[in-house]
Amino acid sequence: MHPDASAFERTILVAPADRTPQLVYADWLDEHEDPEFAAIVRSDDFADIAATAAGAELTLRQAWDAAKGVRRLTGSVGAIGLAVVTFAPMLRLVGESLRAAAIGVVLSASSGRPAPTSATAEPQVRRVS
Repeated sequence: MHPDASAFERTILVAPADRTPQLVYADWLDEHEDPEFAAIVRSDDFADIAATAAGAELTLRQAWDAAKGVRRLTGSVGAIGLAVVTFAPMLRLVGESLRAAAIGVVLSASSGRPAPTSATAEPQVRRVS
């Protein structure tokens, strides 16, 4: 990462609600041939992403990529996406496979289907030879 980009990110993460550093960073990104991320930084949703990144100790791009992945799976960033992003530092310790499993658990828990109880669950029979 360019040293100036790192400085912009540190400034944004210190005060994620302040839009001024975000807009200056977006202009800098335009000048340094990254107009796609500049448009993201300018979006109204980005203030929430910056706050989440600050709390989760992620870079702005990592927080955006995580939220984008969850949006692709769920249709919106919402509380599920923010929960996944917030727990990312803990998940980083055990690797990418656990992150994928955690996202699957969060998504299956939010599917709206009730979990089977012992009275309605099919008994599991194992054959012992």
